[in-house]
Amino acid sequence: MTPLNSHRTVLRRMVPLALLLLSLLVFGGGCSCTKEGPGEEFLESEDLQLVVDGKVIMTYDPLTCQLAYNHDRKIFRVHNDDMSSFYQLTCNTLPYSQGQEIKASLRWASGTSLSNRQDLTFRVEKVTEEGRFWLWCPTRKIAVSVQMFL
Repeated sequence: MTPLNSHRTVLRRMVPLALLLLSLLVFGGGCSCTKEGPGEEFLESEDLQLVVDGKVIMTYDPLTCQLAYNHDRKIFRVHNDDMSSFYQLTCNTLPYSQGQEIKASLRWASGTSLSNRQDLTFRVEKVTEEGRFWLWCPTRKIAVSVQMFL
């Protein structure tokens, strides 16, 4: 192999890696959640979603998912049609205003893994007139958005 051909081989192998790294820098690796807050991407998004440690676990898609809300039990649920992916937030009190702190538990499934977190304290970061709430738990770095049916 000539020196020119070996350089081409090295370049061919490096280009896909360089493109991957560039796309991660440009588009990010999920939500930019920090200890201080959930990040602008999460708060500016109109999507209902669950983000744990900066990773998007689930995003509501109206074509393949359903929403459930039980006012009396204070339960919010987002799940896909076959229930293989879901998240369920069970609150001690219902969210109603920005800045409010609420206690809640959170369960979610993604693929074959099932997770459960108890005794979480969420801060209401954003509220819409349509009854959507963006919540943030700084101690566990969990961002979740839910829909209340008014």
